[in-house]
Amino acid sequence: MKTLLLEQAERLLAIVRWLLLTSVGGVAAGAAASCLLWLLRLGPEKVALLPPALLWLLLPLGGAVAATILHRFAADAPGQSLDNVLAAYRRRDGDIPARTALAKTFATLVSITVGGSAGRTGPAAYLGALVTSLLARVARLSPGDRQLMALAGVAAGFCAATDAPVAAAVFALEVPAAGRASYHALLPVGISSFTAHITARWLRTPTLPVHAFVAPAATPVLALKMVALGLAAGLVAVIYLESLQRGRSAAATLLRHRRLPPWALAAGGGFALVLLAQVCGRAYFGLSLPLLGLALAGRPVPPLAFLAKIAFTSLTLATGFGGGVITPALVIGSTLGSALVGVLHVMPPLAAGAGMAALLGAAANVPVAATLLAFELCGPKAGVLAFCAVLPAYVLAGRRSMFPNQLPALKRLPGLRRAVAESSSKGTDESAPGPDPKK
Repeated sequence: MKTLLLEQAERLLAIVRWLLLTSVGGVAAGAAASCLLWLLRLGPEKVALLPPALLWLLLPLGGAVAATILHRFAADAPGQSLDNVLAAYRRRDGDIPARTALAKTFATLVSITVGGSAGRTGPAAYLGALVTSLLARVARLSPGDRQLMALAGVAAGFCAATDAPVAAAVFALEVPAAGRASYHALLPVGISSFTAHITARWLRTPTLPVHAFVAPAATPVLALKMVALGLAAGLVAVIYLESLQRGRSAAATLLRHRRLPPWALAAGGGFALVLLAQVCGRAYFGLSLPLLGLALAGRPVPPLAFLAKIAFTSLTLATGFGGGVITPALVIGSTLGSALVGVLHVMPPLAAGAGMAALLGAAANVPVAATLLAFELCGPKAGVLAFCAVLPAYVLAGRRSMFPNQLPALKRLPGLRRAVAESSSKGTDESAPGPDPKK
């Protein structure tokens, strides 16, 4: 009996400890992410008022500036922001270098403000992880606890950008390793996400343009239509991920073999983006949140908008601009769902919401978080139907990921020999490290 009481007392003290740490961290990380999100809203709004002819100057110049910043101050952390957090989580015990994080944040701000097609959710999560990492250093936490604080910062930043605290918490648990959620971090991640949610609401942080609607009840026919939508989302997710990977490879070849300076490649990418806009229009510049809002509101969007957004985003990130890949995935998925409304004959907002969740779940290997995002943003009935789309998309995308530093895991249908061989060769000791916060 005495041992049981001591054990419960230790767990209670651990809960109080993490409640204090992650509450402070969630408020600070949510406030920092909110500042970034406000800047990413106000900056592009001001630039949009300028004459269109200035795009020929702004995009190449902004790309050159962003690429120079990244090359000079963040050369040790290539790739997108959230992927750098995963690298730090795995190799640096969750310690986020402040100079690198601030440089990448500023490069993202410059890139999206001038019109680069990239995302804000990953950079917000990166900034949140930096804040909680600094707090962990000040508190002199152990390496395992610093890893937990990094995940708490990811949840806080993701929540500030999406206004979905439950999905943000589960996203931080799922994203370190595909197919293996880091449930040992559930307590700190959940507290941080909730406090960041309250902070972002208090600061009136601009979130996703969601429109309320009442989804129909699930039926077998409607569920099959959602499965078909999920299969399409899985294929488009593969196209998106392959375009990102091949774009990075082509850019690396140019920089290495042609000895092209990074600023020149980014400037050329800026010119190419303006040329592409002459064909596709300017809706794909920046975050493309108005396009996402139209799709989620059930209004018509160009039928090939999802392919255009893939082209703009791949070109932006491959040529050296800063930014994330999650927000473009949401835009691509929602516009894909909108494009399939006429084929599937489903409610347009439902198709857009389910497509958004399915593509995010497939591309980032976060099926549960993606489903919860649909629940929180579109309602419970839509969330249930979105789940029917997320599952096939997640399986169809295979072992690909938008985050190269995400640990791979078995992600194919059971019974496939290749999948079993790959899984058994990887072993089971790759799960995310860190102590149980309950102990």
